Amino acid sequence: MQITKDTPIAMLTVGQLQEVLGLNHEADSEPEKRKNLTISEAVEYLNEIGIPITKSTLYRHTMNATIPFKRFGERKLIFSADELDSWAQNKLK
Repeated sequence: MQITKDTPIAMLTVGQLQEVLGLNHEADSEPEKRKNLTISEAVEYLNEIGIPITKSTLYRHTMNATIPFKRFGERKLIFSADELDSWAQNKLK
């Protein structure tokens, strides 16, 4: 058997082929938003939605209680994506 550029080399499902070709329509839809975010995730999330912020600025907002967050233990900060959305909307007004 001679191998040419038309020789099949693999069998894929339609979904696998779409993923390989970058045609995965599920990837085009908005990804599921996490409800609770760590400080690093919150910084990334806020930057993605158009609020440029650094980790140190976000820490400052928590120290001044100017952004909604919850504290678990002495060091763990958790942010609600929904509360960050509301905070960002008010900030953009």
